[in-house]
Amino acid sequence: MLEMTGGDPVDRLASSLPLILRWRDSSEVFYVMQGLAAISLLFSRIGRLNQAPALFGLLMDDSTFSGGQSEFDQVVLKSRATLGDVAFDLRKALDYAESQARLVLADHAADNHG
Repeated sequence: MLEMTGGDPVDRLASSLPLILRWRDSSEVFYVMQGLAAISLLFSRIGRLNQAPALFGLLMDDSTFSGGQSEFDQVVLKSRATLGDVAFDLRKALDYAESQARLVLADHAADNHG
């Protein structure tokens, strides 16, 4: 899943939209959470620092956080500092990821054509 985070983050975010739609029907919760973590990292790399911690609200369970120094762990730490121990349900997280990805891509398109 972290291969989604390599390369240009805006391009990776665009390619993640079909995945988000497919994840709605997935019974593999851990797989979906990994994908949402990758999308959160993309938001962070794009500079959408409000979207990354909000999406990470789903991932704040201690079982998904190692406490290490990886980029993932650092974003989780920042998210916890911002949000506390808030958690979303999976459907809301997917809806949020999709809507925010579409906004980022629309903003990027407007910046490149304006």
